[in-house]
Amino acid sequence: QLASLQPDLVPDVRRAQAAVEEFRGWLEAELPKKTGPSGIGVENYDWYLKHVHLLPYTWHEQVTLIRRELERGHAALRLEEARNAALPSPVPVSSAAEHTRRFNDAVTSYMTFLQDREVLTVEPYMDAALRARIGSFRAPDRPQEFFTEVDYRDPVVMRTHSFHWIDLARMERKPHASPIRRGPLLYNIWAERSEGLATAMEELMMQAGLFDAQPRSRELIHILLAAWPRHGRPDDARQRMDARPGRAVRRGADTARLAARRRQHGLVRAAPVSEATGLRHELLDR
Repeated sequence: QLASLQPDLVPDVRRAQAAVEEFRGWLEAELPKKTGPSGIGVENYDWYLKHVHLLPYTWHEQVTLIRRELERGHAALRLEEARNAALPSPVPVSSAAEHTRRFNDAVTSYMTFLQDREVLTVEPYMDAALRARIGSFRAPDRPQEFFTEVDYRDPVVMRTHSFHWIDLARMERKPHASPIRRGPLLYNIWAERSEGLATAMEELMMQAGLFDAQPRSRELIHILLAAWPRHGRPDDARQRMDARPGRAVRRGADTARLAARRRQHGLVRAAPVSEATGLRHELLDR
């Protein structure tokens, strides 16, 4: 497909693929030698959170928040599924023309909602920032990345998370008056505010009424709500340098519960077997 769209990029893409395969081979060869802990320990992690990321939470407090949000996401999803049990499932985008139409309509719908509900001051650059990132259609002849599967069922859902691009456009169009806050930071501590707000916008917009007319899309929001804290759970054990089997089993159970719900909604499909490694991957474990 790339050869027909941008043939000049094909040699670079092939070199990149070869480099990735070489790097994977190196990692697999080195893995047996890596027997020590990968975390830095709770005390050091607490120092890192406070003095580098300037966060007010300790490791233990973050773990509590992650676990609470994970359970809240699962509970909310069950209730929403029960509420919508008699409704048809959303139909994914299936063609390039439909992709162009539905994704552009999603931006228009979202911007109109923000404007009409006076959620925030809508600036002219916001619409353009979102439209520049709608991407292009990828035929569903193979498993899509998890967020693409969500996107193709209701493009409005991930437009809420795409507040990232509005943030970046604001930095360019309306830079902060302070030179300290205007320039790039030594550490990527901006990520907490950026990713935190983008993730929050999903549920905030749902609660504000954005998906009242699409109740099955509310289920997608709740699946995302459960997905985000799941990403943080493996790290809590790694930083604690704790690999006790009981904890691993409980984390695995959480993952399996969410995987089952994702499969039920058609958001996770088995990927083809990798010829290089012989491993069977799923989008859930991307």
